[in-house]
Amino acid sequence: MGSIGNPPGFAGPPLLSWQEIRLRVHYSTLYEPAPLLDRITITGVVADLRRDREGRDNFSDIGPIEPSSPSAAALAMPVIELRDASFRYTDEAQTTAPLAVLDGANLTLEKISRGAGVSEGAHWEVGALSLTANAKMTQPSLAGPLNVRVRDLDARIPEDADMSIDVANVELGFDALRAKTDALAFRPPAIAAAVGLEPIVLDQLLRVTGVEPPFRSTADLLQVRELVMQARFDGKLLRLDELVVNIDESRIRGDVLLDDPVRLALEIDRLDLEKYTAALGGETDDDPEAPLAFPGKLLQDFYR
Repeated sequence: MGSIGNPPGFAGPPLLSWQEIRLRVHYSTLYEPAPLLDRITITGVVADLRRDREGRDNFSDIGPIEPSSPSAAALAMPVIELRDASFRYTDEAQTTAPLAVLDGANLTLEKISRGAGVSEGAHWEVGALSLTANAKMTQPSLAGPLNVRVRDLDARIPEDADMSIDVANVELGFDALRAKTDALAFRPPAIAAAVGLEPIVLDQLLRVTGVEPPFRSTADLLQVRELVMQARFDGKLLRLDELVVNIDESRIRGDVLLDDPVRLALEIDRLDLEKYTAALGGETDDDPEAPLAFPGKLLQDFYR
């Protein structure tokens, strides 16, 4: 058992504690000067990150970690495992209850390496990452099983330049949501990726994002058959390019810029307004021969 305590004057449970650490190490050979760490297994980790009412926190003083010398920078290990871990974040200025919780977490990192080099700074590569946990958030109110799989992560943290993170593939499952991103590129604060969503009923999708829908999906109504896009965020604006959404028989194609105001360039085909008006709780006596009147009030009520 072991722990890392809080900064002086910060009361409460320790920042980090664990039940057991097991480490397997192979000595280097003459032809492989880097230490060969075979596997690290840490059981019963509890991380309790907190911010008090005065705005102080118990985790900022952990880093940054001073860079290693060039001769000691290279590092490689096949596997790191966290078993039965718990992570909590609490902001006492908002509430004394944790804002985010991961319980029963199992995390595996495979094919980990840190490259040597004075000019490029720290360069980490992870071949695969797998995380399973029970997740809960209070703002917005969300709870459910979480599954994350990551393949080919490359993180570069130069001493005199901006960091960069590239990920070949991320698969995310949370409650009923199943999403996938390819070619994710993170250049703080900008991020870009190709995003796809597996088929899901629309009311479930809204609930996963913390929105209680004003309707109920059925087997043939309000089913998201396809959702793919190129998403880009530059720190201020979110762009959804090459957007493709198929809901039931309706098809939406185009680009979206989430600015103030929102800018849309969409093509919509096979949209049955009467069916969706009824599903959203409205009544319609539309004349099929009459000119189309866009249901602005209905949309306002939906987003209110």
